[in-house]
Amino acid sequence: MRKDEIINKILSSKLNLTREKLEKLIEEKKQMYKGLLSDEGAARLIAQEFLIELNDKPEAVELKIKDLVAGLNNVTLIARVIIDWPIQDFTKNNGEKSVVKKLLLADETGVIQCLIWGEKALTLQKAGELQGKIIKILHGYTKEGLKENVELHLGVKSSIIISPFGVYEKNFPEVTKFINKINEAKKLTKINAIGVVNSQPKISSFKSEASIGKVLRVKISDSTGEAILVAWNEQAEKIKDIKIGDTIQIMNGKVIAGINGSIEIHAEKQTVLNLINKAAIKDWEKTLKIIELKPGVKNCNIKVKLIKKSELKMINVAEKKVLVIEALVGDETGLATITFWGENAKLIAETKENTVLTIINASAKLSGKFTALTAGKFAIINLNFNAVLADPPKTKINEIKNEGNKLLSVEGVIANISPVKEVVVKGEIMHVSSLTLRDETGEAELTFWGNIADEILNLKVGEKIKVLGVFLKKRNERIELSSIRLTKILHDKE
Repeated sequence: MRKDEIINKILSSKLNLTREKLEKLIEEKKQMYKGLLSDEGAARLIAQEFLIELNDKPEAVELKIKDLVAGLNNVTLIARVIIDWPIQDFTKNNGEKSVVKKLLLADETGVIQCLIWGEKALTLQKAGELQGKIIKILHGYTKEGLKENVELHLGVKSSIIISPFGVYEKNFPEVTKFINKINEAKKLTKINAIGVVNSQPKISSFKSEASIGKVLRVKISDSTGEAILVAWNEQAEKIKDIKIGDTIQIMNGKVIAGINGSIEIHAEKQTVLNLINKAAIKDWEKTLKIIELKPGVKNCNIKVKLIKKSELKMINVAEKKVLVIEALVGDETGLATITFWGENAKLIAETKENTVLTIINASAKLSGKFTALTAGKFAIINLNFNAVLADPPKTKINEIKNEGNKLLSVEGVIANISPVKEVVVKGEIMHVSSLTLRDETGEAELTFWGNIADEILNLKVGEKIKVLGVFLKKRNERIELSSIRLTKILHDKE
């Protein structure tokens, strides 16, 4: 990038920064390095200090489905999931076994089949039912499919964000737009339909060359007509318990003319069947509570409230620059910290505090005294904007001595406040302050470090506060608690 391009990038990210002030900062940076820096080099350093990523390669452009042609790389696309196929096993040319997951995606310009490979497919499978959800795909690539149609593929470098922040869902076609009426079936070879079961299912077996097969037949109807649903093998097994009155959704069914002009909809391997409004709890949908987390747990799912987050930073990892953000999260059983990396870090930076998150494929490790979570590149974050999650439990002061190494939430009235002081910790000057907190069971001394210490200036003796994310420092006669970087102080009115 030339100097002017870097300046434009900085100014577009820092709207309160004028070009005149930026030029002055560049000159100051050059003087600091005694003429060893060029204008471009000084501008790059300033961009780095502002955590603005400069990419000399062309940036990914968000495309519409109608714009996709075979041979594209670094594709960014936002679309709604219309069909969510189960994961499938396959064998590569070299004999190695792997998996693939397929989605049918739609935006206002068209539809496209999306294939997710390997570890990404396994992670996405754990995210639960995707049909109807908006997803954002980053760093995808396109290829020509078997029928000369364009396919979107996701590999190791690709990312998926479920329910991305700031996307207006009404701009995307609903799944219902792709549902056919049963009386339309005679004109179609493939059909998406919803019908009510109005006969008892009949299951029979048949012998094929290699094994014994199974077929299920049942009548379904909608307001326009009736059809026979014919489900084969694993599809028959999936719906073997359906009964009269159940509503079933058929996606990608095959239409075949039956006897006497009747319509048959065949559910084969590439068909997706779902019973509507039937809760089917699967192992991969189960989530852990914070109290259940232990170091070494991998690929776990957890549902938490975002309580507080740090600034988004860019750090060097193995000679690569990576985005990272830390957060304090909680559920009804406790508090924990979590580190988000890469695209997940960017998503959390744009997410408001108190939003409920479902995190798929997180890992737990020991960080100091506490168990902490990590959401890396294979994790998926689902934002639950309308969900409600209970607050972390409040610990009474007289119960604190019984708590182990975990983060606590305490509440009480401020009995005393000490002024903010400066101390040297490992060669670095830090602010420190303390207060005495009193509840109906006793008193505790709370020590706050760094930026949290400065918040004490806004507090008053006699004020009721709640403090989330402190830990027991000493178990002497007097209880002493200490803050972490993400400790949050709430006033009673909050």
